[in-house]
Amino acid sequence: MLFNLSRQHTCNLKYCTLTHLVPPLNLFQILRLRNPVLASLIDEASLSSTECLELVLPDHISSESFRAVLSWTYTGATLPVSAEALPNLLLAATEYKISELHTQVMRMVRAAVSVRNALRWLLYASDLPSETELQTAALEYAAAHYGRIRKLFPQDSNELLLQVYTKPELATRLLDAVEKASTAAASKKRKRDAEPPHYTTIPKAEERENTHGTNVPMAARKEAMSTS
Repeated sequence: MLFNLSRQHTCNLKYCTLTHLVPPLNLFQILRLRNPVLASLIDEASLSSTECLELVLPDHISSESFRAVLSWTYTGATLPVSAEALPNLLLAATEYKISELHTQVMRMVRAAVSVRNALRWLLYASDLPSETELQTAALEYAAAHYGRIRKLFPQDSNELLLQVYTKPELATRLLDAVEKASTAAASKKRKRDAEPPHYTTIPKAEERENTHGTNVPMAARKEAMSTS
C-alpha cells in the first residue's frame, strides 16, 4: 500500500508497507483497529482496486510525524524522531486521537527537557495551545530550574527570555511559576532546618562484644563468670 501524502494535491511523500506479505485489505483492518480516526479518512472499497492512496495532511502535521504515526499503528513503535520533531508528533497523536502514542511521546519529551533547552521547550509549548500537558511540563521544569538556567547559560537564556517576554501571557505565567517554586523551596528548607538533628548512639566496644548475641555488657559477664 502506498500513501501519497500531499498538500494542495502536490505529492511530497510515499510511505510503503510490505504489500507482498500482507494484503491491502488486511492492512486496512489493522489500521481500523489501531487508528480509527485515520481509517475513517480512507475509502475501504478503494483498496480492492488500487495499492495507492492519497491523503492530504493538515498544514500543522509534518510528514515526519505522519511516518511515525503509521509506524506506531502497524508496529507499536515509533520511528526515531529528533527532539525538535516531538512537539509536532504530539500534535499528530492528538489529531488522530491516539492517547497511547501521546503518552509515549510525552515520556520522550520529559526525558529530552534539560537545563540547557528548558526555555526553548517552553517556547515550543506556547505555540501549541492544545497541548496543555506539554505546556505544564515545560513551565514547571523551567520554573524549578530557573536559577541554574540563568547561571549556567546566561547568554542563551537571555536571548530566549527576550522571546518569552514578547508573549506577555507566557512571561506572566513563567514569573508566577518561578515565584511559586522559590517559595516552595524556601518553605521546605525552613522546615528542614527547624527539625532537631537526629543522632545515632553508638554502643561502646565492650557492649558490642557479645558472643551470645545479647546486649549484656562485658563487665557484667565477667562478674557473672567469676562468681560461677
